[in-house]
This record gives sequence, C-alpha cells and structure tokens, in this order.
Amino acid sequence: MRVAIVIAAGMADGSTGGLTVRTVSPDGTASVRAWAIQHGWLHPLTADQARQTHSVNPGPSGQSAPASGMEYRQAERVPRPAQDRSHRESARRNTGPDQWT
Repeated sequence: MRVAIVIAAGMADGSTGGLTVRTVSPDGTASVRAWAIQHGWLHPLTADQARQTHSVNPGPSGQSAPASGMEYRQAERVPRPAQDRSHRESARRNTGPDQWT
C-alpha cells in the first residue's frame, strides 16, 4: 500500500522518478520491467533501459553488474484512465470554447 501511495504522489505533483518491478515465475525465472514517471504518468522503458536502471548501485562505483539469470523485458504501456463525461463538461464550463481540445 505504501508503494502505491508514493507512486500516486509522484504522479500527482509532477515529480519525475521511476518504477522497477521484479517478478519471479513459478519455474523460478526472474524478470525485470521498468517505467519512468514523467508528466504525471508511467512511460515504459525498453529492456536495455530497464537493465541500466536495475544495475545502478548507490555505492561509490555507481554501477553494478546485472544479476545473473535475470531477464530484462520491455515494459508495457500503461493507458491513462478515461476521464468521465461530467469532468469534461465541468472543464468546458470553466474554459472558453477556444480552449477545448
């Protein structure tokens, strides 16, 4: 729950950051996917970008070798939720027709 709150807070205030998810399948295969938080939403990273972000070490060298046997995968696109009709109508009342998109 705390992780979701931190991610939501970062997305709401326009902060930049990242989300890295490591999963282990029933057969023991581990994989990593990563997303960047930019402009209030999650943007998928490529497998190579995920490898680079997962290999960052806060120690003096700054980098560590990728974990042995780890599979890095392209993250999937996370669609933005559709805004409901009442929100769009409210936005139109609060802006002029020349500002509608």
